[in-house]
Amino acid sequence: MELTGYFGILRRWWWTLLVATWVAAISGFLLADRIPRLYEAETRLLVGPINTDLDTQRAAGQLAQTYAQLVRSDTLIDSVRQELRLTQSTSELKAAITTIPNDVTRFVDIRVQDGDPDVAAGIANQLAVELQNLASGS
Repeated sequence: MELTGYFGILRRWWWTLLVATWVAAISGFLLADRIPRLYEAETRLLVGPINTDLDTQRAAGQLAQTYAQLVRSDTLIDSVRQELRLTQSTSELKAAITTIPNDVTRFVDIRVQDGDPDVAAGIANQLAVELQNLASGS
């Protein structure tokens, strides 16, 4: 089919294409508007000293794995719940928390998802504070 054949089809069916485009746009907007908003806050912690020997860096890398598991522990989450006076249960908070340890860079990323961006940021920051307190023995 040549290009002029396409123009003929477009000239004949332009109104159908226009209506279909509008229906798709409006239905897409209405569906997207009903999805609840979800915000994610992230905080990153460095485990161990910045400049040190290789053995200490390796040990800190292994320690990052442990700290990542501790962030999702019931004890730490309960402490955050009490400190921030949250209404969510421990299991609900645990489902909203993701930790990503990296034994090479020695970073532990803490990510929290919530419907309120301020609550998500507060939980992530409080988890970092509680983990630091636990690590320092406070």
